[in-house]
Amino acid sequence: MSDFTSISIHNGYGNVHMNRFRICVRPPRDRSQIAAIGGSLMANMPRYMAANTASVQWSDRTWNGSGTLRFRGVARIRPFNVYVTIPVAGIPIPVPVPERVRDWMMPDLHTDCVGLVTKHGTGFTVQTLKREFEDDNDKQIRQAAGALASILAALVPGGGLLVAVIARKLADIAVYYNQCHFLAGRRAFRFDVGSSFGYRDDRCVFETVAIERFSSQVVAGSEIAMGSIPAGVKQGWGEMLTQFVRHHGLTPIVDEPPGNGWSRWGKAVHCMQTEVFPSVAEIRGNVHFGSMSAEHRDILEPR
Repeated sequence: MSDFTSISIHNGYGNVHMNRFRICVRPPRDRSQIAAIGGSLMANMPRYMAANTASVQWSDRTWNGSGTLRFRGVARIRPFNVYVTIPVAGIPIPVPVPERVRDWMMPDLHTDCVGLVTKHGTGFTVQTLKREFEDDNDKQIRQAAGALASILAALVPGGGLLVAVIARKLADIAVYYNQCHFLAGRRAFRFDVGSSFGYRDDRCVFETVAIERFSSQVVAGSEIAMGSIPAGVKQGWGEMLTQFVRHHGLTPIVDEPPGNGWSRWGKAVHCMQTEVFPSVAEIRGNVHFGSMSAEHRDILEPR
């Protein structure tokens, strides 16, 4: 079995989200740096993510013959952040799961894996993936399941075996969803001259765009889901764009008013976030689809 399985947007859940996050900068003095930076975006991704909100690591596992990236960030999903009901003598008794056990059951750090779809001279596009192997976070979940089983077994006389089976099944479910990217779909990154994005001056543009939806109903109903909390999404990608500019010593263009349908994060990052109807086919009728697909290769996965 392959290490990863593609999470197709066509098999995702709920409305389709489209978003764009863009920062404009003055061109570097050495214009040859434009192509150099654009051509090395994927290789340099670990240097661009802000460590206080998320990070990117190269994985030693491949998908379709290419390296994969692991986006790690806080995942405040707590499927066990509930009362467990224990039937004793026919009477259901709610038993709170201790906070420490809840935290073990779903680690704060969740890994979203992506694989390369296409790479070109000024950027690249990635596909969201599901891991088909267990990592350290999954091991934490299974260890916590054992701890939970021990606690509950002490509360249910003679029910140790049943509790162990239930805890194991719960761990299997938690591991499965922990292995999935929150989203089904694709994201693209590109750094290029402004004319490639419709500008008429000499600016350069770094932009990341996505067409995506939730990977499952479980994720859609969770506390955090990228695309459903616009402020959190803005912060994550806004900080990435800001870190990119800082890393390359570029000068951002600040205080420009956002265009129609756009908003601004901070002084330089411009954002567009929208939902389309549940049908993926209806994406093509969205006002942003034409420019997004023209400026970023293979951003919509074919059926």
